[in-house]
Amino acid sequence: MKMKAEESNGFERPHIPEGLHHAVFLNISEAPDGKFGQRVALDFAVYHSKTQKPVKIGRIFGKKLTPKSQLWEALESIGADIEVGKEIDINTLLGRKCRVMIEDYKDNEGKIVSGISKVENMGDDTHGFIVQAETLFKQS
Repeated sequence: MKMKAEESNGFERPHIPEGLHHAVFLNISEAPDGKFGQRVALDFAVYHSKTQKPVKIGRIFGKKLTPKSQLWEALESIGADIEVGKEIDINTLLGRKCRVMIEDYKDNEGKIVSGISKVENMGDDTHGFIVQAETLFKQS
């Protein structure tokens, strides 16, 4: 097998403190198929500090949307009203606020990076935190 060496795509994997952080749902996209089939990536702007810009962190899920799937749980946490047998337009969820549990892991290069282990409903202070953080960024 022959392969062509290419430049890195510049994709950065950020590292922020572990724990529950406020977030905004940014995007859903196709992800490379995994061992168990088709997958999708959910991307979030994660607010880990009121004084620093949010970082973009994604999470890969199996594409099958069933009541026991992690994708179902994540989409409900973002605000989706899901019913078996009904289609859902994910684009209606873009920009929705939630919280994400951040955990450290080692990437393929052995570097410690942050990943999303769980998506949760937004908390009572999520909206205010994000609005305040965004206001500070616009002023600087």
